[in-house]
Amino acid sequence: MNKSKKLNRDHAKKTQRPMLEDKIIANQIEALLKPAITTGRTHLKLEVKSS
Repeated sequence: MNKSKKLNRDHAKKTQRPMLEDKIIANQIEALLKPAITTGRTHLKLEVKSS
């Protein structure tokens, strides 16, 4: 009559750790996006000054 309790995996503790490749990919994405973000900020500053 013993029924095993069903696990709800949504609430289980995560056992995986971020891999080294994730950090490498994050650095590559940052390197790609940083120039665009900087350009966008500069453009916005110029618009505010001209207003």
